[in-house]
Amino acid sequence: MPQMVDEQERRQEIARATLEITEAQGANAVTIRAVAKALGRSTAFVTNYVPSRAQLMFNALDYARGLWTEERTQATQGVAGVERLVELARWICQTNEHDRALRSLWIEVLAGSGPEIKVVTDITDHTFDEFQQSARGSGLRKAEE
Repeated sequence: MPQMVDEQERRQEIARATLEITEAQGANAVTIRAVAKALGRSTAFVTNYVPSRAQLMFNALDYARGLWTEERTQATQGVAGVERLVELARWICQTNEHDRALRSLWIEVLAGSGPEIKVVTDITDHTFDEFQQSARGSGLRKAEE
């Protein structure tokens, strides 16, 4: 009987390895072979889930987007108005353990300007939308501007 595989967990495992490589050696060191080595797996294992170097970076950024969405939700849960806006601002000013690596990957993706750039625009657009919604809900004058 075939073994059940959690594809999302595999992609997250690959994303974490990609971030570790980026943190240790920079974005230029991210390759399918390097990720496979970090995981103790074959390159075929990696390409089964993430088929290209560009997709490795996209996958890591997408993984971070999920983490950021959870963190943002936790930071603003149960608060409204000006308090929500303040908590959102506090959250966005925080850093996490992967920030440096993610910035490097972000720049690499932007430099490539391929279809993977959508994850970058999605992250920034969604965060901006959250600020706008929080500003509108704050009751502050000129929040719409």
